[in-house]
This record gives sequence, structure tokens and C-alpha cells, in this order.
Amino acid sequence: MKIVFVNLSDYNNIYDGGIPLGILSLATIISKETDYHVGIIDFCRLYYDKEIELHSKFLSNINENCNYILNQEPDIISLYTMCNNFHVALLVAKEIKNRNKNITILLGGPHATAVAKSTLKKFGYIDAIGLGEGEKTIVSIIEGCTQNSFLNSKGIAYKKEDKIVVNEYNELLENLDEIPMLDYSLYPHTIKGNLNIDIGRGCPFSCSFCSTKTFWKRKFRMKSSQRILNEILYAKNQLGISSFGFEHDLFMTNHKLVKEICDHIIQRNLDITWGCSSRLDTINEQLIIKMKEAGCKNIYFGVETGSENLQKLINKNLKISQLNNVVSLLNKHNIKATYSFIYGFPQETETDLEYTLSAIYSIYNQGNKLFKKNLVTVQFHKLLYFPSTELTDVYFNSLQKQNYYGLEVSLGKKELECEEIVKMIEEKEIFPQYFYYSNELIEKTKLLDIFINMLVNPLLYLFEGTYRLLLNEMQGKHLFIYYEFHHMFSEQIFYEIKDLYKIDRKKYKEKVLSTFESFISTYQFKYIEESLIKTIFLFEKEIMLGKVMKDGENKNITYPYDIILIRNKQLTHSPKKATTVIMQKRKGILQVIKEDVPLLSIGS
Repeated sequence: MKIVFVNLSDYNNIYDGGIPLGILSLATIISKETDYHVGIIDFCRLYYDKEIELHSKFLSNINENCNYILNQEPDIISLYTMCNNFHVALLVAKEIKNRNKNITILLGGPHATAVAKSTLKKFGYIDAIGLGEGEKTIVSIIEGCTQNSFLNSKGIAYKKEDKIVVNEYNELLENLDEIPMLDYSLYPHTIKGNLNIDIGRGCPFSCSFCSTKTFWKRKFRMKSSQRILNEILYAKNQLGISSFGFEHDLFMTNHKLVKEICDHIIQRNLDITWGCSSRLDTINEQLIIKMKEAGCKNIYFGVETGSENLQKLINKNLKISQLNNVVSLLNKHNIKATYSFIYGFPQETETDLEYTLSAIYSIYNQGNKLFKKNLVTVQFHKLLYFPSTELTDVYFNSLQKQNYYGLEVSLGKKELECEEIVKMIEEKEIFPQYFYYSNELIEKTKLLDIFINMLVNPLLYLFEGTYRLLLNEMQGKHLFIYYEFHHMFSEQIFYEIKDLYKIDRKKYKEKVLSTFESFISTYQFKYIEESLIKTIFLFEKEIMLGKVMKDGENKNITYPYDIILIRNKQLTHSPKKATTVIMQKRKGILQVIKEDVPLLSIGS
């Protein structure tokens, strides 16, 4: 009897996501506690390493995935599912059943758990769905598959005759240290680079848009510091790994445990680096100092919104006044940080959204002032309605099928060209993430994520002066900049920039630059001096182009303003004063030097 655990790709975002810890944990248990043969297939890694080809047609990828799985001659296939690949799992399952009806197909993971009943009712080729945390239930589920009866299996949903049967298992592991150490020999790929470690599960908070808290039943659990240390030591000594990601939604809630882990690392002089996740309100400087000494290099923060009012409405309940302090603290100690925001909440007002954009600008602005741009990443996401969240439950009946580019972003072009997928995702109970709530603001800002992520964020460092003057022209409103861009350029320009970002970074940068240049050259400015912003833009463009100058090369350019003074002092107006700027590349560093020249020498 052979069981194959499969980690699927969504074909649109190919990256090395690390070892799929969940299925490796289940595979380890099956290997240790039974005589069954176990295999793992990680399509994310296969595509990332280019061991298999990614085809332009969606169904070609489905067929190739099925060929790869069936070549391992499995008796039972367990497909791990999340929201981004659930449609892939269903079509893979359907094709495998068409080829071999004797293979048992299980689904597992957060999305399958949330929509188990609806899925079994709609898609008859799924044999069963594992519910929630699987370490305590996987052996009985596999035994149920072999006996063709799940009567004695817990944590499973299945179809019996015409009825959907759900054998709930509401208990979660109290002591995560009971989970066996992972058997990395079961993973069929070379383990290299950064290794994620499952250090705990569950979040005690209750954000209304979050699906993971539902999956883990809001039960906050952590492994012991000694167990975590043992996993680090094994990976370092046996696998040669020294870079880690501590996997937990909210690692920094338990300060005592965090300090214990850090002390273990420091006392043993392990010389490792690692990253984790946190909230704004669960850190302090003393803890950050300890974490940095222990090798912490990056922290992820889910901020979601810059509006205090919306923070309360979505049950995130952060105090945004803490944001600048956290940004400053991490910049001070040279720890990289990712700050994630979401927009498109039904309750969100234009004022709320403006607060969010202002918060993003403030984060970048601090990095600019401190010349620490490499320490900050900002993510700006459009809200998705995941199954079994409070937000989805409240607005479910009002959700509409997406009919614009947002669907293409969240699903993918290849999928939208497949009629079977388009029909499948009409099942709102199963795929609510491909539906949206419509109001005037949401319709007006449907391309705002592309504008912020693909146009504004990449330019805020090099074109900080240009953006600041644009903001001044728009009376301090970031949204107004977007509105003016959206008014001037067709939606197709936004889509083109998005596509180029994925397929050709050089052309993407050229397109972004030409789009901004076109806007600056044609916009009718009312509140700032037109020649000033055009001069600032040209200066910052030269700085960008200067980054590719050859070492030892010089460039002298004369401007009709004291351009460096204006940019560095963040002035919005200045008397004309001709200034020559010398750009020179020395040992890979671009130096910009100011030299005053008489006004009459311009053009001579």
C-alpha cells in the first residue's frame, strides 16, 4: 500500500516556498507508525527547479501533474489545499479518477476543511476530506481508506451513498512536542537555503477576515524552547542549514518563550539567522535587542489598515500610533521588516483608505531619511473573502462574481482561458475568494493595488522628491494621485505593467519610468511650479540611470535650481539658482556632488 502526499502549485506564482511542513509531518507519522510506503511530491519545488515544464495552457499542466503522480503508482493520494490552488486540486483529482477509479483521493488543508461538505456534495470524485489538524487522525484516516470504511476514523468528512458524513474531531494537540521530529529523508529534494520550522500553531486574536484562526480554532500553542532548539540543531548539524523561518502566525506573543529560545541560541553560539511574524503591539526594544543578538534578521507584520476606526471594525485592534515607533525601532537595529496592508473592506471609507496610504508612505519615508531602504518591504493586497471567516459570513449574500482584472490577479490568465475553471468557480460556497463586495469606493479603487505595488512603491526611494511634490500638488492626498493617474491612463496600461513585472523586469522598469514621465510632462499643475517638479524628476531619473554607470565614469549636469537642497530639505518651492551636479561612480558607489555655477553659464 502506497500513500503519496502532494503539494500543488497554482502555476501563477512559482517560487521556492520551502519544505511543505504539514505534509512532511503527516508522512513522517505514517512512516513511523505503519508499514505503508510513503511518498511526497512537491510541485512548487519541481517548477521552481525547472525539473518539469510549466505549460502555457492550464489543462496541460493538470495532465502533466497527473502523469507525474501516477508514475509513483499510489494507492492513496492526499492533496494539500489552500485557497490559491483548490481549483488545481479538484481538476487533478478529477483527471486521476478518470484514469484510475481504484485510487482513493483525499483532500486536506485549510481550504478543504472549510468547504468540506459543499465540495463533497458537488464533486463526486473526491473520496474524503481530512479536517483540521491531522497528526492525531491521519493513521485512522488511512486505515479507513484501506478498509473502505471511515466509520472508526476521526477528523474526516466523506460521502456515504447520498449523504455527507462528518466525523468531527475537535481536540487539538495540547503538547506540540509530541509531534515526531520530521523525517527529512522522506522529502525528495535537496534541502538548501532557508528552512522553515513549525514552532507553534494558532492565533489568540480574532481578525474578522482571517481564515487561519478558524482552522486552528484560535488555540494558541507553542513548542517548548528545548524542542525548537533540537530542531535547529538537527537542521544545522545534519543538513548544514543556518538560515531559518520560524513558522507561527504570532511567534512573539509569549515573550518568556522567545527569550528562552534566544538564550539557547546565544549560549551555544549557533551562528544562525532567522525570521518570524509579529503584531505591532507584541514587541519592545529589549526583546528586539535579544532577538537580534540571537540572529533575527527579519520580521513580518500584518498591519492591514492605517485607520484606527477600521482596525476596530475588522477586530484587528492595533493602535496605529505604534507603527512609526516599530518602524523606527527596527530601522535602528537594522532588522528587515515586511509590513502588510489590505484594502477593499466593505466598511472602508475614503478617509480610512487615505490613512492606510499615508501609513505606507510614512514607512518608506523613514527609511529614506535614514538611508535604510533595504530594511523595508510593504505589501498592499486587495481583500479576499476566504471561506468560514466572519467577514465572508456577514457579506456572503452580497458578494458578486468578479468581472475585472482583480479576478485575473487572484486566479490567473491561464485559468480564465479554461472554461471548466470558469464554470467551477461560480460555486460561491466553495470559492468565495473569487467574489467581491461592490460599492462606489471599491469600484473606483479596483486598480489601486497595481498602482501602489507596481508604480509607487518601487519609485518611492529613487523618486522621493518627485512623489513628494506630486503629493503637495494633490493637497496631501495619496488617493488623488491614483485618481489622476487612473483618469489619464487606460486600464490596459495598469494591466501591462502588472504583466511585465512577472515576465520581463527590464521592460517593466522602463514602462513604469515612461508612465511617470508621461504624467509629469502632460499634467496641468495648479499648486506647484511645473518646471520645478519636471527638474526634480529629471534629476532623480539621472540618479537612477547613474546606478548603471561604469566604474570611474563621470557625468556633469546643470539644473536651473539648487536641486540637492530642494530634495534633501524636502522643499516644495525654491528660487532659481543654477547648480551643476557631478555624478561619479567609484568602487561601485554612485556619488552625487553639487557645484554652484553662475546663472549666465547655462547653455554656454
